[in-house]
Amino acid sequence: MTTSGRPRTTAEPTRLTLLDSLFPGTDETSALARATDWARTPLGDPSAWSSELSAAIRTVMPASIPMLLWWGPQLVQVYNDAYRPICGVKHPRSMGQPAAECWPEAWAELGPRVGRVVGLGESDHEQALLLFLERYGYVEETYWRYSFSPVRSMDGEVLGVFVATTEVTATEVERYRLAAVHELAVVSTAAIRSAEDLVHRVEPVLARDRRAVPFAALYLPDPGGDLVRAAAHGIVDGSRALPERVPSGAAHPVADAARARGPRSVHTIDGELVAEPSPLGALVPTDVVHVPLCSPDGPLEGVLSVGLNPYRPDDRPYETFVTLLARQLTALLTDVRAAEHERSRAENLEVALRTNRTIGMAVGVLMASRRLSDEDAFRLLRDASSTANRKLRDVAEDVVHTGRLPH
Repeated sequence: MTTSGRPRTTAEPTRLTLLDSLFPGTDETSALARATDWARTPLGDPSAWSSELSAAIRTVMPASIPMLLWWGPQLVQVYNDAYRPICGVKHPRSMGQPAAECWPEAWAELGPRVGRVVGLGESDHEQALLLFLERYGYVEETYWRYSFSPVRSMDGEVLGVFVATTEVTATEVERYRLAAVHELAVVSTAAIRSAEDLVHRVEPVLARDRRAVPFAALYLPDPGGDLVRAAAHGIVDGSRALPERVPSGAAHPVADAARARGPRSVHTIDGELVAEPSPLGALVPTDVVHVPLCSPDGPLEGVLSVGLNPYRPDDRPYETFVTLLARQLTALLTDVRAAEHERSRAENLEVALRTNRTIGMAVGVLMASRRLSDEDAFRLLRDASSTANRKLRDVAEDVVHTGRLPH
């Protein structure tokens, strides 16, 4: 008798013993599998399960790597605890659910692959398969290393599919993001004459892989302090979000970033900008991050505005990536402005020396021909060379201040 007074049937201890045997673990997923009403799934009551299904489950459940079993015509799911995080919010209803019902957003890609395993009995594998999954309330770009293997009966019929899988999303996303940073790192500034030239040089680099940078705009300060959009990609209409000019005192996110000169700021651009769809799919980016381009103790070089990938979360790795882009662009702009200053110093010195030599020769000729008195010659030399001397003084003061001669 049970504690409630109801007689215990002979089938109950058998069923409990069978479930304990099939799902013996103390982890959350094993407990869920023991509590699942399998009779309400296409697999039916566990007491009627075939020996092949029971053996397959005993292989999957204790594995330390993520493993999944798809069984029968509807490919009903049974998975272990290492696989549970992969399901996201689909867990726990994903246990005992047909695969196509659990993963409808990816079944156009997965269905044919699994169909070949079941229909032809051939294994299938990939190192980094791109799948768009909805596990956390949004469509997510994910990458997977997996192996699909047929599970056969004694007579060779394919009864199910073993799935061993590892998510490699972080590795793949980091790979293409770092590739974008590396492309900027190898840009040479040797032949670049101005910040404007540099911006036009680096924008195609940013646009090369729009998974990393779906759209972007680079702003440079003009002499009056306003921010001018010097280059952009992935934008159909910048409108209010990324206009061609942002006054320095405007209440605008680009101007705010320039004034703050601190951490990046993110804002949503719905209705303020028309961006090109993501190269990954139909979604259009709706968030942009603004980062000031400046070193801690240096002048503002510009502002970088980057559209965020709508298929990836704006998390810490994403923040690190955007920061690396900004640092690399700041370094390039600083190098170009330093070279521009060096050229200006050298040109000033050359002009001043050439002018003084010319004036000195002219005055000497006039004095030699007695067409000028000594007093008039010195006055003329002083007045005529004042502009050149100012340039010489500027160069001299710069040399004293920096300790460097112009090249």
